[in-house]
Amino acid sequence: MDLIVVGQGYVGLPLAVAAAKAGFVVHGFDIDKLKIENLKLGITDSPEVNRNEILELQATNYLSFTNTIPKINKA
Repeated sequence: MDLIVVGQGYVGLPLAVAAAKAGFVVHGFDIDKLKIENLKLGITDSPEVNRNEILELQATNYLSFTNTIPKINKA
């Protein structure tokens, strides 16, 4: 099952990472294009999430970031 986490800030990003670690395919959505581009590179100012977690989860396709809400039938 896929999840869409709306907002990749103080609450949304740690939630997205935790869900991805639990085995869900997570699409992190935020309207801030720069934030999304930074997250794709593993750049975050979140004290709860580190660069390696983000990059590893993206590499395994459990986590992705977008500024457009993905059209998913099973989200």
